[in-house]
Order: sequence, then C-alpha cells, then structure tokens
Amino acid sequence: MLFWLNAAQLVLYIGLLALLGQGVLYIIAGARRESNFVYQLFQVLNKPWVGAGRRARPQPLDRKETTSMQLTESQQRYWQKNLRITGILLAIWFVVTFVVGFFARDLSFTFFGWPFSFWVGAQGALVVYVLIIGFYARYMNQLDIEHGVAEQED
Repeated sequence: MLFWLNAAQLVLYIGLLALLGQGVLYIIAGARRESNFVYQLFQVLNKPWVGAGRRARPQPLDRKETTSMQLTESQQRYWQKNLRITGILLAIWFVVTFVVGFFARDLSFTFFGWPFSFWVGAQGALVVYVLIIGFYARYMNQLDIEHGVAEQED
C-alpha cells in the first residue's frame, strides 16, 4: 500500500513540477514559447493535468450569455502593476520561507545572540512576512489613488 501511495505522490510531484516549468518558460520565452522545444515538451507532459483541471472547473450555463469585459488602458496598467508586485512579493516570500530556511543550517553564525537558523525560523521569517503585508497594503493604496479607484473614507 505504501508503495502505491509513494508512486502516486511521485506522479503528482512530476506533474506539478512540469506545470511549474511550463509556467516559468511561459514567462521567460514570451511570444517565442511555441517554437521552444522544452515548452512543447512541457505541454505534452501537462496535457492530462490541464485536461483534468478543465473538466473540474464549473462550466457556464449558457455560453451565449457570457461576455468578456473589455478593460480600459488605465485598468490594464493597474492590473499589470498589481500582477507584477504580487509576483515579486511572492518570490520574496518563497525565498524567505523555503530557500533561506533550507540553507540556514549551513550558515553557522550567531545573529542577535542566537544561531541564524533558529532566528530565521522563529523571528526573521515572521518579520519579513509583516513587512511584505505592510508594503503591499501601502503600494496598493497608492496604486488605487493613482488610477482613481481608491475607497473613500466616511
């Protein structure tokens, strides 16, 4: 039984890593991604996962009633800036959570009187998370004001 669970976990991890790889290549290769051999390989590997996701999502009742909203240029700029800052902050979160925590044991020095690995796990990561939240709230408030969609205080 354990063998089959491990095999299923391995298949799941391979699929998720292939999706992640395809997403990274989607960003890096840009418009040339369709001619990229590795991207095409990821598309083949991910076909079952993408198909399962499409079957699992709810379908609209009547496709004729669904319309796509056209965004103005200002709304498109707002959304692009929002996505950019979200991606940057998620990358910082990932590095602090996984990369620094993983390599912290190898960094054998004291920081504020504690071993660095302990400090990162107990205090440092939490401080960075709070800074990320504060920066995002401040940035989005400024972006809302810049694009005229700020909430009015009563």
